[in-house]
Amino acid sequence: MGSKVHCYPSSINGGEISNYSTLETETLTGVTVSRTSNDGDDTDGEFDDVTKISILRDPSIEVIKDWSWDDVFQNGRVDRGEIVTFSVSITNTGNVSVENFVFTETFTDLRDTQPPDLSGELSPLTTKSPEIILPGETIVYTRL
Repeated sequence: MGSKVHCYPSSINGGEISNYSTLETETLTGVTVSRTSNDGDDTDGEFDDVTKISILRDPSIEVIKDWSWDDVFQNGRVDRGEIVTFSVSITNTGNVSVENFVFTETFTDLRDTQPPDLSGELSPLTTKSPEIILPGETIVYTRL
C-alpha cells in the first residue's frame, strides 16, 4: 500500500512536500485505535510527525530571438519597404516558477550605410507581461 503525490509548481516552489496518513480502525472488542504515519525517525521524540521530502529547486530559462520578413520583391534579401518581424521566445525550462522578471530589448542598427528611413520605421514593442511563467510555459514578444 502506498500513495502517489503529483508535484505541482506550488509544491516545488515551496521546496518541500509534506505528507502523512492516518489509520483508524475498531477492534473486535469495540475499541477504536488510531495511528498517524511517522517519518521513520523516532529519535527526534516525535512518534507521529509528517514525512517531508525536500525538493531541489532548479530555476532556468531559455531565450530565443528569431526574425522573419515579408520578401515582397522575392529576391531572398531584405530590401527597403519590406517588413522585418523580430520574435523573442522566453521559455521556463526550470522546475520552479519565474516571477518578477524584466525583459528589455535594445534595437540598434550598426551599419553606417543604413538609410535613416529604414531604422525610423520601428513599431513599438508588443509585450506580454505575465506575473508568473510556470515551468514549461513559453511567452513570446514580437516587434515589427
